[in-house]
Amino acid sequence: MKNMITKMTLILFGIFLCVSASQADDTGQERERLQNREMIQAGIPDHDAENMDRMMIKNHFTHQNRIKARQIVMDAAKQGLPFQAVMNKAYEGVAKNAPDEAIVNAMEKIRHRYAYAYKKAQQITDDRQQIKRIGQSIVDSLKAGLSNEDGDRIMLALQQHTRQMNRSQAEDLAGESFQAAGTMARLGVDSALITDIACQAIQDNYSAEKMRQLKNRFRAEAMNTPPAIVAGQFRYSIQEGMMAGQLEAGHQYGGSGSNKGRDGHSAGDSGGSGNTGAIGSGGSGGPGAGGAIGSGSSGSSGGAGSIGTGSSGGAAGSGGSGAGGSGGAGGSGGTGGSKGPGSSKSKG
Repeated sequence: MKNMITKMTLILFGIFLCVSASQADDTGQERERLQNREMIQAGIPDHDAENMDRMMIKNHFTHQNRIKARQIVMDAAKQGLPFQAVMNKAYEGVAKNAPDEAIVNAMEKIRHRYAYAYKKAQQITDDRQQIKRIGQSIVDSLKAGLSNEDGDRIMLALQQHTRQMNRSQAEDLAGESFQAAGTMARLGVDSALITDIACQAIQDNYSAEKMRQLKNRFRAEAMNTPPAIVAGQFRYSIQEGMMAGQLEAGHQYGGSGSNKGRDGHSAGDSGGSGNTGAIGSGGSGGPGAGGAIGSGSSGSSGGAGSIGTGSSGGAAGSGGSGAGGSGGAGGSGGTGGSKGPGSSKSKG
């Protein structure tokens, strides 16, 4: 009798669990159906909503994560953000075999990034198409590596500078500024350095066209010189008042010194020495401060001897002066004596 009661109890308990699970499942399915209707009401095409739903079920998203994913897409649509970008993040995550929870987190990150970007764009314009255009430029720069804090700095500079511009000029400058920032960020330049360049250019009255030139010039220079070095040189040059058309990698640390100041480091590589004569001590041309041309001091000359050749700058010579930019000839040595000291190792 007791065994019979125990069996009946277990059977009833099992039936209760099955019914409860079934009811819970029905409740969950009903909630998902309601969410799908809400997505359509929020402006999301029904085929997009259905396709995303099928994708999540096929890839074994948990019930809870399916609900979260739909809610994120709906929030984006209700905020006037490009919900397709949020949905695409889900498909991208599935293609990479990412866990469903990681995919949902990535979707929320994208929604938040667009919310930030569109809010910033609205500080410049209230035109929906321009908000979308500027907002996308901001999103692209953030994705490339610009920080939100540095995005705030650039936007503040734009707001302060565009007060006297008409709306079209302000919109164009904002878009080009963040496109330039995105270009530098994609090439690995530090966010703070990018912001220094953009803000300085804005403060120096760069127009949208000048900002576009800056972006293109940077891209061209970075093909032959490390981008971080180009960025440092551009920052210095803009601080010196150079416009976009004048920017180039050689203008680091010295305005008119340009490349000559840097080449001056190797100036006067070899002082001339006579076969046996003594060369007067001639200094080689070194780099001038701030990129200025270095000048070599003159040396005393002896009689006829062999001529030393400066490798890329001026070298000690007979009453000659070294020039930091171009290769100068070493002076003639005298007869009888030993090598005179140049600034770097001498060759006979």
